[in-house]
Order: sequence, then C-alpha cells, then structure tokens
Amino acid sequence: MNINSVKNKDGFTFAEMIVTVAILGTIISIGVPKFTELIFESKIRKSETTIINIQQAFFTHYYNTTFIGRAEFPPSPQDSLMTIEWSILPLLFNGRSVANLFRNGKIPLNPNRKPYIYHQLPAVPELGLTQGFKLRDPEYQLESTYRL
Repeated sequence: MNINSVKNKDGFTFAEMIVTVAILGTIISIGVPKFTELIFESKIRKSETTIINIQQAFFTHYYNTTFIGRAEFPPSPQDSLMTIEWSILPLLFNGRSVANLFRNGKIPLNPNRKPYIYHQLPAVPELGLTQGFKLRDPEYQLESTYRL
C-alpha cells in the first residue's frame, strides 16, 4: 500500500487557513470602525431625543402652573447638574419633585448615564428675550436653549 494514498484529506491546509484569517481580518478591520461610528451616532440621536423630552416635560409643567397663577420652570441645580439627588428633592411649588414630571418618575440621563446640565434663563425685556432654560450634554457637545 502506498503511504501517499492513505493521507487524510478532510482538513484545511495551512495556506487555506492563512487566506481565511487574512480575509476575516480585512472584514473586521473595515466593520469595527463603522460599527463604532454607528454606535456613537445612535448615542448622539438618543441624547438629542432625551433633551427634547426634558424640554417638553419642563414646558408642560410651566403651562400647567400658568393656569393656577404660578408659572414656573424647575429651579436650576446649584452645580447645574441634573442629578438623581437633585431631581427627587421637593423643589416645585406643590411639593413635587422634578422627577415626577417624567412618566417613569426618574430624571433622564444621557446615554452614558451622566447628568445633563440645566440653567434657568431669566427674561431680559430690553433685548426682547423671554424667560426660558438651557439644556446641555457636555459629553456629546449638544446644547439647546428654549425660551417662551
């Protein structure tokens, strides 16, 4: 019996393995940066959406309190950070917390679980500016100013 005729032909050759690894490496080197970019963009979009939700909750509170003669936006935190600790304090005129303005009873955080920055903006009649507030996500360089 010839020794060459008994060889097992069920596996990969070393050359085939090298080519396969090279192809996979190329696909991964193209795919991973694109995937990372898509994740970053989705976090930006989520943060933008959250800022809009906060704005809507604060405006809804303002208009609801307007009808009872005590229009107010939530007061700014001392350090400007909308932390969970700040949001559960009874800061609103009726003893409610800012967290109660949201459906789930929690202040929204950015996609990386960091607080937004919030400032009340006073009215400046000389410049024709009404009162409002500014929201900022420093992590994603997003900022929005809302005035009545």
